[in-house]
Amino acid sequence: DEALGYMLNSQVLLLFGNKNSKQIPAKVYDYFGAEGLIFVILGDENDPIKDVVKNKEKCIVVNNNVDEIVNGINKIASMIELGIKHGAIEEYKWQYISKRLKGVIIMHVMFIPSWYDNSRNKVHGSFFREQANKLQESGVKVTVAYNEIWPLTLMGKIKEKSGLFFEIEKGLRTYRYKNYNFIPKSSLMFNVFDKRVEKLYKEITKKEGKVDIIHAQSSLWGGISAAYIAKKYNIPLVITEHSSVERGVYVRKSYYKRIIDSYKTADKIITVGNGLKKEIEKLAGRNDIEVIGNLVDLSLFDIRNVKKENNDFTFFSVAFLEGEKGFDTLIKSFAKVYKNKNVKLVI
Repeated sequence: DEALGYMLNSQVLLLFGNKNSKQIPAKVYDYFGAEGLIFVILGDENDPIKDVVKNKEKCIVVNNNVDEIVNGINKIASMIELGIKHGAIEEYKWQYISKRLKGVIIMHVMFIPSWYDNSRNKVHGSFFREQANKLQESGVKVTVAYNEIWPLTLMGKIKEKSGLFFEIEKGLRTYRYKNYNFIPKSSLMFNVFDKRVEKLYKEITKKEGKVDIIHAQSSLWGGISAAYIAKKYNIPLVITEHSSVERGVYVRKSYYKRIIDSYKTADKIITVGNGLKKEIEKLAGRNDIEVIGNLVDLSLFDIRNVKKENNDFTFFSVAFLEGEKGFDTLIKSFAKVYKNKNVKLVI
C-alpha cells in the first residue's frame, strides 16, 4: 500500500531499463496510469522499453550516463517549474482498464509437479517452477499444488510439521501437503496420495476459485492423482511427461495400471522427446501425443567473453546425479576410451 501511495502521488516516477535484456518492466504500464512524469533511463541502446515509451509526452527518456541523466533531471525540473503536466494516459487509468476487464475470463491452472524443491533440495524440479512462472507471466492464473512425499527413511530427521500449508513461493501461490509415505512400494499408496491431492484441490478452489485446467508434470507421482481429481470433478487434464515408465528405476509393475490410466484420462499428453512419445503411444494406445522439448532460450546468455582455460578437449554434462541417468556407465566408458589422453569429462 505504501509503494502504491508513492506511485500515485509522486511528481516523477523513475523507470530503469535492463542491460542486455528483452524484458519490458510491467510497471511502465502502471506508471502510464499515474499522474507523475516518467523519467526513463534506458539499459542500453537496444532496450525494448524505448519503443513502448516513444511519443509519450509524459516520458523523459535518456541513456544511462551521467551527462544525459543530469540533462534529464534539469528538463524535468523546468517542466515542473513551468507547471507543465501531462497526467495519466487515459487508456491506462484503472477505471478504463476495469471496464475493459469486465467479461474477460482469466484461465486458472492448477499446476501439479511430481517433484519440487524442498528444505533438503533447493533446486529439485526448478524447471517446473520456471514453466509455471512463464505461464503466469503470460496472463494465466497459476496455483501450484504439490503433494510433498517424505520417505520413511527420513523419519525423525525432518523437523517440519506435516499437513497442508500455503505460501507465495517466488511469486507463485503454492499449496503443499506434507507427510510421509507410510506404505512405500505398494500401489495402495496412490489411494492415499489421491486423498492428499484432493485436500489440496478443495483448499485451492475455496481460496483461489474454480480450476479450469489441471497441468501435471509427469504421471509418477503427480499425474496419477491429477487424473483422479480430473475424473472426479470433470476438469480437463494435461500431462507433460518427463520420465520413462519402462526404464524408470522407481516404477514397479504394480504401478502400471494407475500410470496408464492417467495417460488415458488426460485430455492432452505432451512429452519432452520422441522416445517418450513412442513409449506412451504403445502403453496408452494414443496417437495424439505432442512433443515439446525442454528448451533453453540461448539469447538470454552472452558467452562471447567466456575464455577457455586450456586446450583440453572437454565433454560436459549438467544434471542430477541420479542412478537412472547412467553416469556410472559414462564414467567407466570414458575412462576406458580416453585413459592417459588429453581429454576431460566434466559433470
